[in-house]
Formats: sequence, structure tokens, C-alpha cells
Amino acid sequence: MAPWFVILGVVVALVWDAPFWLRFTISKPSMEAFARTVTAEAPRDFSCRWVGLYRICDDFPYSGLRNPAYVPGSVCLIGEEWAIHSNTNFVLLPTGEPEETADDTYRHLTGSWYGWHGWDQW
Repeated sequence: MAPWFVILGVVVALVWDAPFWLRFTISKPSMEAFARTVTAEAPRDFSCRWVGLYRICDDFPYSGLRNPAYVPGSVCLIGEEWAIHSNTNFVLLPTGEPEETADDTYRHLTGSWYGWHGWDQW
């Protein structure tokens, strides 16, 4: 009977996206601390570094397409996964909501954090 409980537990964890939520929850304090260092005046740094459990390879202040002005305290973190060539992106937006476009989709994670999937040149 125990194998069925293990299988059921794995299925429930995958349906509720538990691995993502665990990784994000562990990484959130590091991501928030790193986000405070990103400013509109700082040059973009494309070198990859670990921020929590995510490998972040680009960061910049968030600005919407309809309102291209920089949103104070906002930041985009562009991650790259090591096992597959895909992106894991986040937006910290203290006020308002990100703007969905044909190329950019967002999902609210928690508080001011959003997951972002944008146009991918790979």
C-alpha cells in the first residue's frame, strides 16, 4: 500500500507545482536583497550569478510598454536553467500589475512577485 501513497504524493506535488514553489520560497529572500541593488543608473551586467537557487544572467528595472517610464523599486530578473536551455524570469513590481502582450505573459506568484515568460530568442 505504501508505494501507492508515494505515487499519489508525487502526482499531487507535480500538479500543484510544489518543486517550483519550494525553490521560489527558498530563493525569495536572496532575490529581494539582490533586487534592491538593481537601479536604473547601474549598467546592465550580463554575467551569470546564483541568486538563491536561480542562476540570474541579466537584470534591469521594469518598465511597461504602455508606460515606458521606469517603475521605482521594480526589477526584472532573467534566469537561465542549467539542464535545459530555457529561461526562468521574474518581475518584482511594488505597484500595479505587469502588462500582458502577445509576447509576454505573467503569473502572480506572491506579494509583488510575478513569473514572466517573454519572447525567447533561443
